[in-house]
Amino acid sequence: MSEVRDIIERAVPDSTREEITHRGELTIEVLPDRLLEVARFVAGMPLSFTLLSDLTCADFPEEPGRFRLAYQLFSI
Repeated sequence: MSEVRDIIERAVPDSTREEITHRGELTIEVLPDRLLEVARFVAGMPLSFTLLSDLTCADFPEEPGRFRLAYQLFSI
């Protein structure tokens, strides 16, 4: 588990589903019903993800809850 995910899980328990690191970028999948709580937490200290640079959506028609949003966040 990454340090970022560990910090999120300690502050908002049972809020993440999966973590993927690819080409140096960390992706943490957050449970939809915990998204707002996690977003509010990561915007503040200690993570300070204050820049939302992009928001995209992917469609997985064969999966339940077929749409997934991807928030590109940066701590500057």
